[in-house]
Amino acid sequence: MFEDNERLQNLREWLNSGWGMWIAVGVVALCVVIAVASMFRGGGSDAGDLASSGRLVTVQCKACQHVDRVDVPYDEKFPVKCPKCRKREAVWTRRCPKCEKLFPHSTAKEYSCPHCGAEFRTDEADF
Repeated sequence: MFEDNERLQNLREWLNSGWGMWIAVGVVALCVVIAVASMFRGGGSDAGDLASSGRLVTVQCKACQHVDRVDVPYDEKFPVKCPKCRKREAVWTRRCPKCEKLFPHSTAKEYSCPHCGAEFRTDEADF
């Protein structure tokens, strides 16, 4: 116990001496520089980068009935361009876990399949 107090006293004396004080000031200044640099530089991805990245969804084209999984950017509106016929008529769909048929996506938390009437939650449906 006495040794800990003695070590703490030695550390205080060293920090108040010439080199100890300069090292402590240098560490604090370095922390301030890092904090200021991270504020101006930013720490993560741009909102624009996030919006242009996409989500993988199942789409069905209303023109040619083609079904595919496509990567759709978050900032793009539906309907999107069909990968087969290239018409802008592909809509976001969900697959019923019971009858396996596709139906249009909505933002509802609970679904009722228009084909078989099965009821399920959003986390149970195929995106």
